[in-house]
Amino acid sequence: MLSGGSHSNGPSEAQVLADYAESIGIDSDLLVLEEQATTTGENVEFSLPLVDGCDTIAFCSDPMHAARARRSALQRRPDLEARLVSADDYRFLEQWWLKLPATAYELTIGFRNRRRARRRT
Repeated sequence: MLSGGSHSNGPSEAQVLADYAESIGIDSDLLVLEEQATTTGENVEFSLPLVDGCDTIAFCSDPMHAARARRSALQRRPDLEARLVSADDYRFLEQWWLKLPATAYELTIGFRNRRRARRRT
């Protein structure tokens, strides 16, 4: 399952991923493309119905994006918790200069969302 729309007149993100998958030997018959999503939330929203019958669901992306996608999936479908697994998306010290600000961003967003949720109740 490859998800992502086009942000310009070029190929969709899903198609670029499919081209790469095929270039490393993955059979194109095994690939399902979702080419409408333009945000992480839409990636999850549009993809979940296509993988609903799968035993496990993993989001393969950079670590912070994959974590955001897992949270988004659980918000939409709490029943998926047992089927969501982490891909090999964390490697100690890999791109640490990107991970530090991304972690700070994700923590800030998570804190803000929790505060907003508490205010609503």
